[in-house]
Amino acid sequence: MVTRLGPGVLIALLCFHGTALGQEAISPAGVGNESLRKELLSLEQSEQDARKEMLANFGEAGISMTDGKPIKDPKMLEIIKTETEKLTRIDVSNQQRLKEILKAHGWPGKSNVGDDGAHSAWIIVQHADNDRVFQKECLSLMEKMPKGEVTGKSIAYLTDRILVGEKKPQRFGTQLGPNFVPLPIEEEESVDSRRAELGMQPLSEYIEYARAEYAKLAKPAGDKGK
Repeated sequence: MVTRLGPGVLIALLCFHGTALGQEAISPAGVGNESLRKELLSLEQSEQDARKEMLANFGEAGISMTDGKPIKDPKMLEIIKTETEKLTRIDVSNQQRLKEILKAHGWPGKSNVGDDGAHSAWIIVQHADNDRVFQKECLSLMEKMPKGEVTGKSIAYLTDRILVGEKKPQRFGTQLGPNFVPLPIEEEESVDSRRAELGMQPLSEYIEYARAEYAKLAKPAGDKGK
């Protein structure tokens, strides 16, 4: 058996709360629904812990997600299978709960759950690659929210995620493949202009940031202090 880690895996694992490749989550001074905010933060924490553990375990086993080379080693394949199944269970559970939240409250925007709560909701749907219909529904809800309730960056990331999932060119260059090369971009010559309109750094800076974050997060546990 030969396995290649898909291009979406890298960016999925690097989407961490607060430092999600250019996404900043700011703790609010006051929100409309504090209990919902706390629940969303808790849901996100569960998936972030799983992703950090996965990266650490991959690093310990010498598994690289950046070179795109096929993996044949049975031990590595078993680690990938185990970690992926564990992460999928958490993601699917979080997605189901978010669906219930949307039915009861609509999309959780800034005024209702704060910047960080809204960020958590976005993280959950960003990782819902198993349910493209749900991702599209969430994107539509986000786009219809009043100005200031959802960040343009969140919409950009989810837009690209859906396009890449449908094997179409992305618009903002947020989705990276092997060796941190962006997956195909529509009208790539003007991507930095589109990014700038949403307050995003140039694509070249984003790629360097992704490299640095991956290098830190993929270190085996014993190397964290080095």
